[in-house]
Amino acid sequence: MYFKLRIKFLLVVLTFFNSIQLGQSDGLNKIDLLLLEENYSAAISKLDSLIKVDSLNLKSLYKLGLAYQGLYQNAKAINVLNKAHNLDTNNVNVILSLGNSYVNLSYLDKAENYYNLAYKKDSTKISIAFKLADVHINGSKFQKAAVIYQKLLTHDTSNSFLYKKLGYCAMKIDSLNLSLKYYQKALELNSSDASTSVQMAAICYKQDKLDSALQYVNFGLQVYPQEPNFNKLKGDILFKKGNTPEAKEYYLKVISLGDSSAQIYQKLGFCYYFIASAKDSFISNDIYREKFQNFYKALEAFEKSYQKEKDNRITCYYAGIANDKVGYFDKAIYYLNETLKLSLPDNLADIYTYLGRAYQVSQHYTEAIDSCKKAMFYKPEQKEFLFYIGLIYDDMIKDNKEALKYYQDFLNEKENTYADLKQFAREKIKALNKR
Repeated sequence: MYFKLRIKFLLVVLTFFNSIQLGQSDGLNKIDLLLLEENYSAAISKLDSLIKVDSLNLKSLYKLGLAYQGLYQNAKAINVLNKAHNLDTNNVNVILSLGNSYVNLSYLDKAENYYNLAYKKDSTKISIAFKLADVHINGSKFQKAAVIYQKLLTHDTSNSFLYKKLGYCAMKIDSLNLSLKYYQKALELNSSDASTSVQMAAICYKQDKLDSALQYVNFGLQVYPQEPNFNKLKGDILFKKGNTPEAKEYYLKVISLGDSSAQIYQKLGFCYYFIASAKDSFISNDIYREKFQNFYKALEAFEKSYQKEKDNRITCYYAGIANDKVGYFDKAIYYLNETLKLSLPDNLADIYTYLGRAYQVSQHYTEAIDSCKKAMFYKPEQKEFLFYIGLIYDDMIKDNKEALKYYQDFLNEKENTYADLKQFAREKIKALNKR
């Protein structure tokens, strides 16, 4: 009798726990569907209920982390995934998801640690390898990324994407010939990849292999004729070859495609400027008119570039010259003065001030005065330089006439500053007049 009761009790318990497990399994299947439908909030609600019943359920914790990731609540995802990781430190999916959350938060060093851990546990899984390589690239560790791609190649030598990635890594460390070799292999394996062809064009452009560069970029433009970067690269190649009229057309097309950057307007300005500056054996009225129009278009392009980037001295210089060519002398003066300001260091006056003091102490008085005058030229608002020049003539050179001149010039300044210094200047003039 006792034995029969015990068997009944065990059957009831087993049935109870089986029903819980079946319920959890059914619940997790429904949650998978919610995750698939990107209904993350509903998935989180159901997972929270499951975890209240079983807080050590690895699958529930892992899926809750994925749901938080789906809502870009990565801090919460990391908290949950860490709990899952503590339950099973060898679970590659959990480790990989932790890395993903840290990438989303831009904590690349921490992401790299988790991806490295996942890669050590399973280096054959291509998704792990690519994530680790990507985080290396984002951290400018191109050689480390290349090692991973090379290892992947040993398992799949026909993968054009791997060769393309190797080409990119080689290019970033300036191994341009090796980069071309990898890109060429990628193009052989996938002849329709226009972006690979254009990357090769960019490398050939850097190496001054302009005919090859033109050939590769033309292939890219056949596939994507409206791609701004492809058109800009062809413009750059043509410009470097000296074909400014045709380069101009590609820069105009780039602008029509939406690129209104300072750089593209500067390039366009160069084209118009050099077209206008070309020497002609005979200058007719029509040719003169065309030159004038091109100089005018050049200054328009340079001024648009200047409005977007006002600290580019090259743009200012050519804007000044182009304005001069069409007779806009006030604007030419403005841009050429801006060129001077941008060409000189901000602390140039301070440099000459300290240089003047050093010359004075070293008893090189002529050089000291010259340095003070240069400092005053670059900072004309600092009128005390007049007094210091007078002081050198007075106390060191003993040139009374020049000393009086500079003291008086200093006193003639209308600024209400330098009260004590002006009183000192008056006393120095008084003493000089008594000599």
